Parts: sequence; structure tokens; C-alpha cells
Amino acid sequence: MLKSLYSILNPLLEQGKEGWLKLSHEHGKTAVIAIKQGQPVSIQMEPLHGAQALKELALWLFFTHDFSEESIGPANPSLGVEIEKYLQYLKKVDEKTLEIQTAIPPTNHTYKISADNFIGSQSFKPDELKVALAMDGKTTIKSIIKKTGITDLLALAYIAKLNNLGLAKKVELMDCVLAGEQAAKFMESLTEKVTDYLGPAADLVLDEAFEGFESSPQKIYKNELPDLTVAIASQLDDSDRVIFKKWSLEMIKKL
Repeated sequence: MLKSLYSILNPLLEQGKEGWLKLSHEHGKTAVIAIKQGQPVSIQMEPLHGAQALKELALWLFFTHDFSEESIGPANPSLGVEIEKYLQYLKKVDEKTLEIQTAIPPTNHTYKISADNFIGSQSFKPDELKVALAMDGKTTIKSIIKKTGITDLLALAYIAKLNNLGLAKKVELMDCVLAGEQAAKFMESLTEKVTDYLGPAADLVLDEAFEGFESSPQKIYKNELPDLTVAIASQLDDSDRVIFKKWSLEMIKKL
């Protein structure tokens, strides 16, 4: 179940909480909202500020959050928005989120554009075209969002629109994922290979490499394997890097 900012922020305001609400997006962005006596007073979200930061934050769906309850000193509100109107906007976003995830649940499957139906069907916005081009039937929905750089809810809305127009078809991810015994065997071979180059440091390098991807050692998306192995190769010496890249390409072809 996706969560929106409304489901996190509104209860804190209703309870009159005071402290810092930190939000961390899965793709690396972070934001911190200062709340004083049940009212948000400032936001830190580089490079955006004030109303612009709040507007983007409202469209985040793939994030974690943590609230640190503590006293906040004197603060002049610098949000640049009326809180009541902003909460109304967040509530609409929350309702839209529920509607979209009912239509296209962002797990277990992805979508592929039907080129024959898409070409010349109608005009699309640049961002809609960007999302459509990323819908190759192999890239997960979260990876489409990361690849295009389009905010979560907007990207999902574009995918839902293309699906509703009959321009995209649902693709189950089972054929696009290494899981269970298949993932275990791949990780065993990968770990053994990297250990040959880095020794005990191999586990640390592999853990850090996976942090930048939706994949995990237990569930590996095939479309992420080329970039994942490049990330691992970047930690090797030049001569080892060449050998590892050749080995990884051969491994990926066999999958």
C-alpha cells in the first residue's frame, strides 16, 4: 500500500505535535519539516525551498519517514503557503493515490507500450512521452520513476492514463526477476568472483552496490543487472575491472 504525505503529516498536526519530520525518498532525496505546536513552520529540501519544496514533497509516494519529537525554538513560518489549503491539496493527492494504485498496483507487474497502437494515436506531453519510452515491459514501475526523474504520483498517473487508453499492456514480473534459488545461485557466483578481487571487503562492496537499486540479493531485477555490475566494477582495479565486466556480461546472457 502506497502512502502519501497527508497520511503522515495530518495526524501529527491534529495531535499538536512538535519536532522534526524527516522523509527519505527511495531514490536518495531527503526532506525535513519543522513542526511547532501542531503547525509546520519550515522545510529543508535542497535545492528547493518553501512552496516549491512542499509541492514536490506532496507527490512523493515511495519514501520512509521518522518523527523526532522535541522542542523547537522561536521560528518564523517560511513555507510560503496557507497550511489549511495545503492540507486540502494533500488530501486530494491522497485520494488520487488510492485511485491510481487500485488501477495499477505498483508491485508484481509492470507495463509495456504497444508501439503499433501508440504511434500517431494522439499528442502527449513531453513527460508522458518520457514515461512511455521507459515502459519496456522489463523495467519496474519504481525504476521507471527513477529513470525518468518524474515525481512518483505524476509518473504513476501517466502510466495509468496510457493503460486506460489501451496503449500499454500489463507484464508480470516473474520473467524479469531472479528470485529464490535462481537469485541465490547468482549471488553465490557473484560473491565468489568479487571476493577473488577484494577479499573480505567483497560483502561491503556488494551491500553498497545494491543500495542504489530496487533489487536486493534475494530479488534481483534483470533490467538492473548491467548497471549493478557496473557499480561493482567501479570499485575494482583497472585490470580486474576489465575481466569482471567480461565475466558479468557472460553471466547476464545466460540468465
